[in-house]
Amino acid sequence: MMDIDSTAHDYGLGFAEDTLLLLPQFIIDAKVLSAAIDQSNE
Repeated sequence: MMDIDSTAHDYGLGFAEDTLLLLPQFIIDAKVLSAAIDQSNE
């Protein structure tokens, strides 16, 4: 029988590592979007 906890951990770790690679560009995009929204509300 497969250990559900270790399978979830293995999937979660890979997902977390992949997500960390995407975070820097996501933060840049979020700041650009925030600035555009702020500017449109002036």
